[in-house]
Amino acid sequence: AKTTMGKGSRKGGGGGKSSSDVCWSGADHAIHNEERQRKLEKKKIKQSREGHVSQKERRTRALTHGTGEKREDLRLNLHLTKTKRDLAAMKERLESYDPVEEAEKEKAAAAKRKLDQAQAENTTPKKKKGRKGPETWKLRGAARPAHEVYDFDVRYVDPHAEAHKKAAARAQRSQNLLAIYKGRFGSDTIPSVCRDYLGLLMQVGHLSIEGKQFKSARQAWLECIELEGDDDDSPVTSARESLMRMYLDLKRFDAALRLGGERLAKDTSVWIRYSTALVALSNSSDDGDDDDANKKNRKSAKTPSSPPISPQEHLVNAIRCNPLCAYY
Repeated sequence: AKTTMGKGSRKGGGGGKSSSDVCWSGADHAIHNEERQRKLEKKKIKQSREGHVSQKERRTRALTHGTGEKREDLRLNLHLTKTKRDLAAMKERLESYDPVEEAEKEKAAAAKRKLDQAQAENTTPKKKKGRKGPETWKLRGAARPAHEVYDFDVRYVDPHAEAHKKAAARAQRSQNLLAIYKGRFGSDTIPSVCRDYLGLLMQVGHLSIEGKQFKSARQAWLECIELEGDDDDSPVTSARESLMRMYLDLKRFDAALRLGGERLAKDTSVWIRYSTALVALSNSSDDGDDDDANKKNRKSAKTPSSPPISPQEHLVNAIRCNPLCAYY
Protein backbone atom coordinates (compact mmCIF):
# COMPACT_ATOMS: atom_id res chain seq x y z
CA ALA A 1 0.00 0.00 0.00
CA LYS A 2 1.16 3.53 -0.77
CA THR A 3 1.54 6.01 2.09
CA THR A 4 1.66 9.79 1.97
CA MET A 5 4.59 11.89 3.07
CA GLY A 6 4.93 15.40 4.36
CA LYS A 7 6.06 18.50 2.52
CA GLY A 8 9.71 17.75 3.22
CA SER A 9 9.60 14.44 1.39
CA ARG A 10 11.80 13.90 -1.69
CA LYS A 11 10.10 14.23 -5.02
CA GLY A 12 10.20 10.90 -6.78
CA GLY A 13 9.33 9.87 -10.26
CA GLY A 14 9.35 6.64 -12.15
CA GLY A 15 6.77 4.56 -13.88
CA GLY A 16 4.43 7.56 -14.21
CA LYS A 17 4.40 8.40 -10.44
CA SER A 18 5.54 12.02 -10.26
CA SER A 19 3.50 13.14 -7.24
CA SER A 20 5.52 14.46 -4.28
CA ASP A 21 3.14 13.13 -1.65
CA VAL A 22 3.29 9.44 -2.66
CA CYS A 23 5.69 6.97 -1.10
CA TRP A 24 6.42 3.68 -2.89
CA SER A 25 6.15 0.44 -1.05
CA GLY A 26 8.34 -2.62 -1.61
CA ALA A 27 5.82 -4.08 -4.06
CA ASP A 28 5.84 -0.89 -6.13
CA HIS A 29 9.63 -0.96 -6.34
CA ALA A 30 9.56 -4.62 -7.37
CA ILE A 31 7.03 -3.90 -10.15
CA HIS A 32 9.11 -0.95 -11.36
CA ASN A 33 12.32 -3.02 -11.39
CA GLU A 34 10.64 -5.86 -13.28
CA GLU A 35 9.31 -3.45 -15.92
CA ARG A 36 12.72 -1.80 -16.28
CA GLN A 37 14.43 -5.18 -16.57
CA ARG A 38 11.92 -6.29 -19.19
CA LYS A 39 12.59 -3.18 -21.28
CA LEU A 40 16.35 -3.71 -21.03
CA GLU A 41 16.03 -7.33 -22.11
CA LYS A 42 13.81 -6.32 -25.03
CA LYS A 43 16.31 -3.67 -26.11
CA LYS A 44 19.19 -6.14 -25.83
CA ILE A 45 17.35 -8.69 -28.01
CA LYS A 46 16.62 -6.03 -30.62
CA GLN A 47 20.23 -4.87 -30.68
CA SER A 48 21.56 -8.42 -31.00
CA ARG A 49 19.11 -9.09 -33.82
CA GLU A 50 20.27 -6.01 -35.73
CA GLY A 51 23.95 -6.64 -35.02
CA HIS A 52 24.17 -3.51 -32.89
CA VAL A 53 27.59 -2.45 -31.62
CA SER A 54 27.94 0.23 -28.96
CA GLN A 55 29.90 3.40 -29.67
CA LYS A 56 32.54 2.53 -27.09
CA GLU A 57 33.06 -0.93 -28.53
CA ARG A 58 33.20 0.49 -32.07
CA ARG A 59 35.84 3.03 -30.99
CA THR A 60 37.85 0.31 -29.29
CA ARG A 61 37.78 -1.85 -32.42
CA ALA A 62 38.86 1.08 -34.60
CA LEU A 63 41.82 1.96 -32.37
CA THR A 64 42.95 -1.62 -31.83
CA HIS A 65 45.12 -3.09 -34.58
CA GLY A 66 45.69 -6.74 -35.44
CA THR A 67 43.09 -8.27 -33.14
CA GLY A 68 41.82 -11.77 -33.77
CA GLU A 69 38.33 -10.48 -34.46
CA LYS A 70 39.61 -8.04 -37.07
CA ARG A 71 41.63 -10.75 -38.77
CA GLU A 72 38.61 -13.04 -38.89
CA ASP A 73 36.42 -10.26 -40.34
CA LEU A 74 39.05 -9.47 -42.97
CA ARG A 75 39.43 -13.14 -43.88
CA LEU A 76 35.66 -13.54 -44.15
CA ASN A 77 35.30 -10.46 -46.37
CA LEU A 78 38.11 -11.61 -48.65
CA HIS A 79 36.61 -15.07 -48.96
CA LEU A 80 33.15 -13.64 -49.65
CA THR A 81 34.50 -11.24 -52.29
CA LYS A 82 36.42 -14.02 -54.04
CA THR A 83 33.38 -16.30 -54.04
CA LYS A 84 31.16 -13.57 -55.49
CA ARG A 85 33.70 -12.97 -58.27
CA ASP A 86 33.79 -16.67 -59.06
CA LEU A 87 30.00 -16.69 -59.07
CA ALA A 88 29.84 -13.77 -61.52
CA ALA A 89 32.38 -15.47 -63.83
CA MET A 90 30.45 -18.74 -63.64
CA LYS A 91 27.18 -16.97 -64.44
CA GLU A 92 28.71 -15.31 -67.50
CA ARG A 93 30.02 -18.70 -68.58
CA LEU A 94 26.57 -20.28 -68.24
CA GLU A 95 24.86 -17.47 -70.14
CA SER A 96 27.18 -18.02 -73.16
CA TYR A 97 27.92 -21.74 -72.88
CA ASP A 98 29.88 -23.15 -75.86
CA PRO A 99 29.94 -26.97 -75.99
CA VAL A 100 33.05 -27.06 -78.20
CA GLU A 101 35.11 -24.84 -75.89
CA GLU A 102 33.86 -26.69 -72.82
CA ALA A 103 34.89 -30.02 -74.38
CA GLU A 104 38.36 -28.64 -75.06
CA LYS A 105 38.62 -27.35 -71.49
CA GLU A 106 37.52 -30.71 -70.12
CA LYS A 107 40.07 -32.48 -72.30
CA ALA A 108 42.86 -30.17 -71.12
CA ALA A 109 41.79 -30.62 -67.49
CA ALA A 110 41.79 -34.43 -67.89
CA ALA A 111 45.29 -34.31 -69.38
CA LYS A 112 46.47 -32.14 -66.50
CA ARG A 113 44.96 -34.52 -63.93
CA LYS A 114 46.64 -37.45 -65.64
CA LEU A 115 49.98 -35.66 -65.58
CA ASP A 116 49.60 -34.73 -61.92
CA GLN A 117 48.70 -38.30 -61.05
CA ALA A 118 51.75 -39.58 -62.91
CA GLN A 119 54.00 -37.12 -61.11
CA ALA A 120 52.49 -38.12 -57.78
CA GLU A 121 53.27 -41.78 -58.51
CA ASN A 122 56.85 -40.87 -59.52
CA THR A 123 56.32 -42.21 -63.00
CA THR A 124 57.10 -39.64 -65.66
CA PRO A 125 55.16 -39.97 -68.91
CA LYS A 126 57.00 -41.19 -71.95
CA LYS A 127 58.54 -38.49 -74.10
CA LYS A 128 58.51 -38.58 -77.85
CA LYS A 129 61.97 -39.07 -79.31
CA GLY A 130 63.30 -37.13 -82.23
CA ARG A 131 63.26 -33.53 -83.28
CA LYS A 132 60.06 -31.97 -84.61
CA GLY A 133 60.01 -31.11 -88.28
CA PRO A 134 60.04 -27.64 -89.90
CA GLU A 135 56.27 -27.71 -90.33
CA THR A 136 55.95 -27.06 -86.59
CA TRP A 137 58.34 -24.11 -86.48
CA LYS A 138 56.92 -20.65 -85.84
CA LEU A 139 58.94 -18.22 -87.90
CA ARG A 140 59.07 -14.54 -87.06
CA GLY A 141 60.15 -11.36 -88.75
CA ALA A 142 61.67 -11.59 -92.24
CA ALA A 143 61.71 -15.39 -92.09
CA ARG A 144 57.94 -15.63 -92.29
CA PRO A 145 56.39 -17.02 -95.48
CA ALA A 146 55.00 -14.59 -98.03
CA HIS A 147 51.41 -15.78 -97.70
CA GLU A 148 51.42 -14.70 -94.05
CA VAL A 149 52.55 -11.16 -94.87
CA TYR A 150 51.24 -10.04 -98.25
CA ASP A 151 47.52 -9.89 -98.90
CA PHE A 152 47.90 -10.30 -102.67
CA ASP A 153 49.10 -13.86 -102.17
CA VAL A 154 46.41 -16.45 -102.88
CA ARG A 155 47.27 -18.28 -99.68
CA TYR A 156 46.92 -15.16 -97.50
CA VAL A 157 44.41 -15.44 -94.66
CA ASP A 158 43.14 -12.22 -93.08
CA PRO A 159 43.42 -12.68 -89.28
CA HIS A 160 40.59 -10.19 -88.60
CA ALA A 161 38.21 -11.96 -90.99
CA GLU A 162 39.18 -15.31 -89.47
CA ALA A 163 38.53 -14.01 -85.95
CA HIS A 164 35.14 -12.64 -87.05
CA LYS A 165 34.28 -15.99 -88.60
CA LYS A 166 35.18 -17.85 -85.41
CA ALA A 167 33.17 -15.38 -83.30
CA ALA A 168 30.11 -15.83 -85.54
CA ALA A 169 30.40 -19.61 -85.31
CA ARG A 170 30.74 -19.41 -81.55
CA ALA A 171 27.67 -17.16 -81.29
CA GLN A 172 25.64 -19.76 -83.17
CA ARG A 173 26.81 -22.54 -80.85
CA SER A 174 26.37 -20.58 -77.62
CA GLN A 175 23.52 -21.49 -75.26
CA ASN A 176 22.05 -19.85 -72.18
CA LEU A 177 21.93 -22.72 -69.73
CA LEU A 178 20.30 -20.56 -67.04
CA ALA A 179 17.24 -20.17 -69.26
CA ILE A 180 17.27 -23.63 -70.85
CA TYR A 181 17.62 -25.69 -67.66
CA LYS A 182 15.82 -23.34 -65.28
CA GLY A 183 14.02 -25.46 -62.72
CA ARG A 184 16.05 -28.58 -63.61
CA PHE A 185 19.48 -27.82 -62.21
CA GLY A 186 19.20 -30.80 -59.89
CA SER A 187 19.01 -33.28 -62.76
CA ASP A 188 21.89 -35.60 -63.64
CA THR A 189 21.48 -35.14 -67.40
CA ILE A 190 22.62 -31.51 -67.53
CA PRO A 191 26.26 -30.31 -67.71
CA SER A 192 28.22 -30.51 -64.48
CA VAL A 193 28.96 -26.78 -64.57
CA CYS A 194 25.34 -26.17 -63.49
CA ARG A 195 25.90 -27.97 -60.20
CA ASP A 196 29.11 -26.02 -59.70
CA TYR A 197 27.03 -22.85 -59.98
CA LEU A 198 24.63 -24.13 -57.33
CA GLY A 199 27.59 -24.87 -55.06
CA LEU A 200 28.87 -21.30 -55.41
CA LEU A 201 25.41 -19.96 -54.61
CA MET A 202 25.31 -22.01 -51.41
CA GLN A 203 28.79 -20.77 -50.43
CA VAL A 204 27.74 -17.15 -50.94
CA GLY A 205 24.65 -17.74 -48.79
CA HIS A 206 26.53 -19.30 -45.87
CA LEU A 207 29.35 -16.73 -45.96
CA SER A 208 26.79 -13.91 -46.04
CA ILE A 209 25.05 -15.37 -42.99
CA GLU A 210 28.35 -15.48 -41.16
CA GLY A 211 28.99 -11.86 -42.10
CA LYS A 212 25.41 -10.84 -41.09
CA GLN A 213 24.53 -9.92 -44.69
CA PHE A 214 21.09 -11.48 -44.57
CA LYS A 215 19.75 -9.84 -47.74
CA SER A 216 22.58 -11.25 -49.84
CA ALA A 217 22.08 -14.70 -48.34
CA ARG A 218 18.35 -14.55 -49.03
CA GLN A 219 18.93 -13.59 -52.69
CA ALA A 220 21.47 -16.38 -53.22
CA TRP A 221 19.26 -19.09 -51.68
CA LEU A 222 16.13 -17.90 -53.50
CA GLU A 223 18.01 -18.07 -56.80
CA CYS A 224 19.19 -21.55 -55.89
CA ILE A 225 15.62 -22.64 -55.14
CA GLU A 226 14.38 -21.12 -58.40
CA LEU A 227 17.04 -22.90 -60.47
CA GLU A 228 16.35 -26.24 -58.78
CA GLY A 229 12.61 -25.83 -59.19
CA ASP A 230 9.95 -25.15 -56.59
CA ASP A 231 8.15 -28.43 -57.35
CA ASP A 232 11.27 -30.60 -57.20
CA ASP A 233 10.95 -33.17 -54.39
CA SER A 234 14.64 -34.13 -54.41
CA PRO A 235 16.79 -30.98 -54.44
CA VAL A 236 20.56 -31.38 -54.54
CA THR A 237 21.24 -28.48 -52.17
CA SER A 238 20.01 -27.46 -48.72
CA ALA A 239 18.96 -23.96 -49.80
CA ARG A 240 15.35 -24.46 -48.66
CA GLU A 241 16.27 -25.61 -45.18
CA SER A 242 18.93 -22.89 -44.83
CA LEU A 243 16.50 -20.15 -45.85
CA MET A 244 13.82 -21.46 -43.48
CA ARG A 245 16.33 -21.61 -40.63
CA MET A 246 17.43 -18.02 -41.34
CA TYR A 247 13.82 -16.81 -41.21
CA LEU A 248 13.25 -18.61 -37.91
CA ASP A 249 16.48 -17.29 -36.36
CA LEU A 250 15.54 -13.73 -37.35
CA LYS A 251 11.97 -14.28 -36.10
CA ARG A 252 10.58 -13.55 -39.57
CA PHE A 253 7.65 -15.88 -39.01
CA ASP A 254 5.47 -14.43 -41.76
CA ALA A 255 8.24 -14.86 -44.33
CA ALA A 256 8.79 -18.43 -43.12
CA LEU A 257 5.06 -19.14 -43.42
CA ARG A 258 4.96 -17.73 -46.98
CA LEU A 259 8.01 -19.78 -47.94
CA GLY A 260 6.68 -23.08 -46.62
CA GLY A 261 2.99 -22.54 -47.27
CA GLU A 262 3.02 -20.90 -50.71
CA ARG A 263 6.31 -21.26 -52.55
CA LEU A 264 7.25 -24.71 -51.23
CA ALA A 265 3.73 -26.01 -50.76
CA LYS A 266 4.57 -29.25 -52.62
CA ASP A 267 7.85 -29.88 -50.84
CA THR A 268 7.77 -33.15 -48.88
CA SER A 269 10.79 -32.37 -46.70
CA VAL A 270 10.02 -33.04 -43.04
CA TRP A 271 12.03 -29.98 -41.95
CA ILE A 272 10.03 -27.66 -44.21
CA ARG A 273 6.64 -29.16 -43.42
CA TYR A 274 7.02 -29.26 -39.63
CA SER A 275 8.63 -25.80 -39.49
CA THR A 276 5.71 -24.38 -41.47
CA ALA A 277 3.18 -26.18 -39.27
CA LEU A 278 4.76 -24.97 -36.02
CA VAL A 279 5.00 -21.38 -37.30
CA ALA A 280 1.35 -21.44 -38.41
CA LEU A 281 0.27 -22.91 -35.08
CA SER A 282 2.30 -20.35 -33.14
CA ASN A 283 0.88 -17.45 -35.17
CA SER A 284 -2.69 -18.61 -34.61
CA SER A 285 -2.28 -19.11 -30.85
CA ASP A 286 -0.09 -16.08 -30.03
CA ASP A 287 -1.92 -13.33 -31.93
CA GLY A 288 -2.80 -11.52 -28.73
CA ASP A 289 0.62 -11.37 -27.03
CA ASP A 290 3.09 -10.81 -29.89
CA ASP A 291 6.00 -8.47 -29.40
CA ASP A 292 6.41 -5.24 -31.36
CA ALA A 293 8.71 -6.79 -33.96
CA ASN A 294 6.21 -9.50 -34.85
CA LYS A 295 3.35 -7.00 -34.98
CA LYS A 296 5.38 -4.81 -37.30
CA ASN A 297 6.13 -7.79 -39.54
CA ARG A 298 2.46 -8.75 -39.59
CA LYS A 299 1.39 -5.27 -40.63
CA SER A 300 3.94 -5.14 -43.42
CA ALA A 301 3.07 -8.63 -44.70
CA LYS A 302 1.05 -8.79 -47.91
CA THR A 303 -2.26 -10.58 -47.99
CA PRO A 304 -1.95 -13.73 -50.14
CA SER A 305 -4.11 -14.05 -53.24
CA SER A 306 -5.37 -17.51 -52.23
CA PRO A 307 -7.14 -18.20 -48.92
CA PRO A 308 -4.67 -19.04 -46.13
CA ILE A 309 -4.23 -22.64 -45.04
CA SER A 310 -5.26 -23.43 -41.48
CA PRO A 311 -2.68 -24.69 -38.97
CA GLN A 312 -4.51 -28.03 -38.80
CA GLU A 313 -3.99 -28.56 -42.53
CA HIS A 314 -0.28 -27.73 -42.16
CA LEU A 315 -0.01 -30.29 -39.37
CA VAL A 316 -1.81 -32.90 -41.46
CA ASN A 317 0.59 -32.33 -44.37
CA ALA A 318 3.57 -32.58 -42.03
CA ILE A 319 2.35 -35.86 -40.52
CA ARG A 320 1.73 -37.31 -43.98
CA CYS A 321 5.37 -36.62 -44.90
CA ASN A 322 6.67 -38.52 -41.87
CA PRO A 323 4.19 -39.93 -39.35
CA LEU A 324 6.94 -40.89 -36.89
CA CYS A 325 7.79 -37.24 -36.22
CA ALA A 326 4.28 -36.67 -34.87
CA TYR A 327 5.28 -38.44 -31.64
CA TYR A 328 7.81 -35.70 -30.86
